[in-house]
Amino acid sequence: MVDQVGRGQAGSVALWIAALLIVLAVAAWQWQADTTHPKQGDVVVSGQTVTYRFLRSGPSGEPLRVTITAPEELIGNLRWRPYPGEEAFESLSMLRDGEQLVGFLPSKPPGGRLEYSLVLAGPSGLTWVPADGAVVLQFQGSVPSFVLVPHVSILLLSILVGVRAGLGAAWALPDAARLSMLTLAGTTVGGMILGPIVHELAFGAFWTGWPFGSDWGANGTVVMWLAWVVAVLAARAAHDVTDRFARTTVVGAALVTIVVSLAPRGAPGG
Repeated sequence: MVDQVGRGQAGSVALWIAALLIVLAVAAWQWQADTTHPKQGDVVVSGQTVTYRFLRSGPSGEPLRVTITAPEELIGNLRWRPYPGEEAFESLSMLRDGEQLVGFLPSKPPGGRLEYSLVLAGPSGLTWVPADGAVVLQFQGSVPSFVLVPHVSILLLSILVGVRAGLGAAWALPDAARLSMLTLAGTTVGGMILGPIVHELAFGAFWTGWPFGSDWGANGTVVMWLAWVVAVLAARAAHDVTDRFARTTVVGAALVTIVVSLAPRGAPGG
């Protein structure tokens, strides 16, 4: 009996480690795929390589400083217009500050967007930066840490517990039902309650998902939440932890959670 308990505890620890590794892999993918990361690259101007790093997210309420390190013989023009839209680009000449050319983009309210690019002029003519088109920048409002930290931490913990619940259900462990309820509670608080509050503070709208918009971050959270609602109801209705339907719904909810978490996130509508 003692050996069985020990093996059960060891198995549970192994599943927690597996769940943690899965969540860390998902987080690493999210970090790499985040569309709000600066756009970086190189262009060749007058025979010299110029490296750029343009922000795609910035604080609302203050002009955004745009810089690029460029040789002395180059001059720059900063161009921008509201996004989306077909208005003509506004432009201004960039000022030189040592090795850098500097310009400022006008601020917009939280959620407002601009598309911008540079034109560098040198002995060989004009060069567009970036060469593949303008960068879309979205302005964000300030989110207090006492709101943002619980939102992120509760949601991340919910994903971890949810993945562990799915692994436990796959092995017919009795803790799958309890972990499913914890996941639903965390998803409700972190995603369905704090999520819209953070969204309102950052982007000026509580909800930009269906039916008002196509923001995958909002829609994905709802899909994940509904999956855990079904899983919890099925687990509570089952009288046996080995019930095939209950186990399948918990495993399915965990898979939905992983898929939703893998989807690239960024500013809504970006």
